[in-house]
Amino acid sequence: MSDYPTARLDVLLPEIKGLEHLASFFIEAGVANPVQGGFLPLSWVDLNAWKSATQTNAQTWELKIIKLMSQAYCQGQALGTKPNSVPPWSQEKPENVNKRLKNLFGALIKAQDERKNKKEFKNGRRHNNTEHSSEE
Repeated sequence: MSDYPTARLDVLLPEIKGLEHLASFFIEAGVANPVQGGFLPLSWVDLNAWKSATQTNAQTWELKIIKLMSQAYCQGQALGTKPNSVPPWSQEKPENVNKRLKNLFGALIKAQDERKNKKEFKNGRRHNNTEHSSEE
């Protein structure tokens, strides 16, 4: 038996309907890169290496979200070193963490939907303007 403790990552993650796999991808990919004095977010090289090594069929939008999650984690770690702040690994009640993460994912999905709707509206508007100009 080893004299060294077994590494364990106990992360409290919220239940997110339809996006559960992103939490697993995030943990598998490594969350962040430890460096002297803190962490660096996962890079595109890191994410592509993980995707290739695991033969995961992660889509580009999923990799973008994992990258954002890594950036947020690193920002939280940095903020957590300041007095009177809470790092991302705090002992906060799970239900509070769940609520905050659900709000974060909800905001991400809402922003994505709004961008899609805005793009569709612009495309439809251009199409309608083209029709009117051809009638004149």
